[in-house]
Amino acid sequence: MSKYQEYEEQDIEIGKRIREARLRCDGMSQHTLGIAIGQANGNQISKYEMGKPVPIKTLQKIANVLDVNVTYLQTGKVATSDMPEMTCEQREYIFKLLNLPGNYQERIFGAIDNFTDAERALQI
Repeated sequence: MSKYQEYEEQDIEIGKRIREARLRCDGMSQHTLGIAIGQANGNQISKYEMGKPVPIKTLQKIANVLDVNVTYLQTGKVATSDMPEMTCEQREYIFKLLNLPGNYQERIFGAIDNFTDAERALQI
């Protein structure tokens, strides 16, 4: 794999994380995010989400609007300093979840997404 392809794959992953973070913001549109970071419309956001390289200053603006850490957008990892404080019981549940087989984790995440979607629907 050439160095160019490696960067391209990284940019695609950044784009996926931007999209996921944007949609977690009550389904924010690309247009709305574009306006919020000083772009004329959502066309540029669409390009970033498809894998076009994002200038670091723009990535920081996107991170600020979406209320995520720029490091998360770049790497997919959340710094422990960005994590909310957890109770012992919450940590225990996280530990149990991480030790479940992958297919069980996927089912649980799906159930959480369903609850979140239902909650949003009730707020409309």
